[in-house]
Amino acid sequence: MTGFLVYLMCHKRPPNELLKPTLLDQSALFDSDFNGMTNISFDYANFVKTREALIEKINSSLTAEDKKFLLSFFNAKPDWSLFRESHAQELPAIKWKLINLSKLDLEKRSAQINSLKSIF
Repeated sequence: MTGFLVYLMCHKRPPNELLKPTLLDQSALFDSDFNGMTNISFDYANFVKTREALIEKINSSLTAEDKKFLLSFFNAKPDWSLFRESHAQELPAIKWKLINLSKLDLEKRSAQINSLKSIF
């Protein structure tokens, strides 16, 4: 889960959009670009079930400590004592994200935090 949390912190999209994505109909893309590429049968219905299960698994795997940390991080005041891999704070992408978060308009940052809280 730690790797996913680092990914979430580095991503250009707001965290709520990754944790609770808008699920688009991907059937045409699935049929044209993926269908037939596996050795076992895997149709679009399986894709949809797998996508939903993955989203559920990610969200249910977040601990209370993870959630508290993410709220502090996306408020541009990360409490690194809550994160198992505190050396992640030295990663350039993390530093860059924190710079961008600190520059974010307070109203937008508050809206982002509230969206994240509503998912948790």
